[in-house]
Amino acid sequence: MINFPRARCFAALGLGLLLAACCGCMTPVVTKTEFDSVSVGMTYQQVEKAIGVPGKQMLSGELPPIPGVTKGTQGVIYTWINYDGSQMTAIFADDKLVRKTQTRLK
Repeated sequence: MINFPRARCFAALGLGLLLAACCGCMTPVVTKTEFDSVSVGMTYQQVEKAIGVPGKQMLSGELPPIPGVTKGTQGVIYTWINYDGSQMTAIFADDKLVRKTQTRLK
């Protein structure tokens, strides 16, 4: 036998969580303010501390030269992606931030 008050409670909880996700009530991983606080020359640890969470490593290895910035070096690319698809990407060469980009951060 189904306990209807309990079923309604679970349905309401599920609907509430769905609405919170769709309405943007979830806390973003990275904000525009945090992105702006990060600057070229910072280490990965400094960037992680400024953002508050670790980034997801997307690529590691020999990076091609970036004219006027690096001459081909070991590097790592990290990204921080929010639930709404907005994101920050950071390129590190020898553990120093050399380039950062963002898409639709708020």
